[in-house]
Amino acid sequence: MYYYGIIGVAYGLLVAMFYQTLWTAKYNCKFIKNLKFLYIIKQLIINLFSLFAIHYISNIFSLNNVSYFSWVLHAVKVSFVACIIVTIINLFAYREYMISIFKVFIRR
Repeated sequence: MYYYGIIGVAYGLLVAMFYQTLWTAKYNCKFIKNLKFLYIIKQLIINLFSLFAIHYISNIFSLNNVSYFSWVLHAVKVSFVACIIVTIINLFAYREYMISIFKVFIRR
């Protein structure tokens, strides 16, 4: 911690969480669910792509005034954009699942 500081701790935590996620997914695929591991990898790649898309697109919104109201307004804008981005990306990646979800909402 003395050499890399708190940034090194954050990177170490990120690597450890990534390893734990892969290990748990592999274990679940093998012993609990009969899923293919490539399905889990596909989902991780889609989530990473969504993360980077949300990050770059949300940088369009700037936080000029530092107050609680402006912070909440900024969070609402970014959350709305994030929901739209995730929906669009999942429409391309998991078309059948998303169509069935939309059908459930339309029936109500």
